[in-house]
Amino acid sequence: MNVSDACDVDVRNVHADHAASHVGKAQGFVTLIRAIHYHAYRNDVYLPRDIMIKVSVHKLHYMICLHTVIAYKH
Repeated sequence: MNVSDACDVDVRNVHADHAASHVGKAQGFVTLIRAIHYHAYRNDVYLPRDIMIKVSVHKLHYMICLHTVIAYKH
């Protein structure tokens, strides 16, 4: 079975499909959290811009804070 074949599966239980959707989203968040160090060294920010603006956080402030935390851990 190929990955593309998995998308063609007939879903018969909407609750199972809904739960699987949440599991997939959670896995994406976990992957981003685990890669914080990697993204910090590349100066990448994966926080929603509208939320950062709403709480008055500039990307530069976020990166300085993140690099400080990373330096403190090592």
